[in-house]
Amino acid sequence: LLPVPGQEEARPEVIVSAVASVAAATPTDQVVIAVVLDHAEHWHTWPNKPELPPELEDVIPIPTTISLAEQPASISHVGPVQWPEPGEVGVDLAPVTIQSFVRRTVAYLPLIIAADAPTGPVDLNVQVRYQACDDSICLRPTTETIPVRFDVVAAGAPGAGAPNQPELFTGFDASIFA
Repeated sequence: LLPVPGQEEARPEVIVSAVASVAAATPTDQVVIAVVLDHAEHWHTWPNKPELPPELEDVIPIPTTISLAEQPASISHVGPVQWPEPGEVGVDLAPVTIQSFVRRTVAYLPLIIAADAPTGPVDLNVQVRYQACDDSICLRPTTETIPVRFDVVAAGAPGAGAPNQPELFTGFDASIFA
């Protein structure tokens, strides 16, 4: 189907995706899930710990959260989420700015593969809850479940630990594993 001339296709306010740092990991490996929120122009989401100026004391922000829907036995540790710094956004309700996630925002969910994890695929469901707002309105909160898959392989297997989309992980601070 071709678009009708003069009618633009509506773009979602936020597009959420998630990617594992590797396609294959071995038991006890550290794996990171990059959770990407791509915001449409003029849209933002609340950070995980929203702070509002006194002028907006009646606003009830819905923080962005990231978690696993369930933790499979092949994962021994999950989190904490490494959040990016929010950006400043102007609002029409008062002549103030607030801190929000804007444009492309990447948060990281660190995982450790269990020592006794069997070889085979690991299917995760990453749950992302957020509230999309523009400069004058906020939509109802949304929870999206994003599937992520990687394989657990035997130590020394070809491709184990090879980076997957390394450009997404340049902002990750590996000291979180300490």
